[in-house]
Amino acid sequence: MNNMNQPPGESSVPNERKEKKVYSPEINEKIKNALLNLRLKCFKRSLEDSTKLEEEIGIFRNRLIEKYGRPTVETYAMWHFFGGSTISPDREKKILYDDFPGDDSVTKFVEDLEKRYP
Repeated sequence: MNNMNQPPGESSVPNERKEKKVYSPEINEKIKNALLNLRLKCFKRSLEDSTKLEEEIGIFRNRLIEKYGRPTVETYAMWHFFGGSTISPDREKKILYDDFPGDDSVTKFVEDLEKRYP
């Protein structure tokens, strides 16, 4: 039975959504830190490397927005960590997925960047 005051997609079973995380904060934090370290390394090495890295990150983020749309990308935990933010308890309720599938994976993108910017 659907409660009329209940947001679409939310379970009518109390606390079911709150107790079930669809992402791993530890893995997401690891990717966030890897990206931060990569940015620092490139910045220390050269302005050119730093600029190229930031351009690649911007292109990738824009591609995700174009492909999925802003409201949808915000339902992915990795989107928030990729942007350098954390997931507040309020925002956590809206997270439906961990990382994007296939070639859109933020984890895969960051790992590829680490190989290209050693």
